Amino acid sequence: MAGDAGGYPALRTRLPVDYHRIVSTHNNHPIPTQIRKWIPAAALMALLAAALPACSPAPDTSGLHMMPMEQLASDIQSAPATVRTAYQFAAANRR
Repeated sequence: MAGDAGGYPALRTRLPVDYHRIVSTHNNHPIPTQIRKWIPAAALMALLAAALPACSPAPDTSGLHMMPMEQLASDIQSAPATVRTAYQFAAANRR
């Protein structure tokens, strides 16, 4: 007989009206809801933290000096430009 549940009483029970909505809307997201609601706030804080150095004033370079090339040793004077510059700066600004 069609529609007859036979001897299975569980098949004769009526389901709630919104049963299929309840079953079909379960949450399978890999990130829990408690964490997902904080993701936009964390992204905004990271963006602000990255932009914060742009708001700071330029560093004061008035106290930095370069030693004249003539005062450096001859082997340093014949070194590549990057090495000479590093030695000039280090010699003039050591404390």
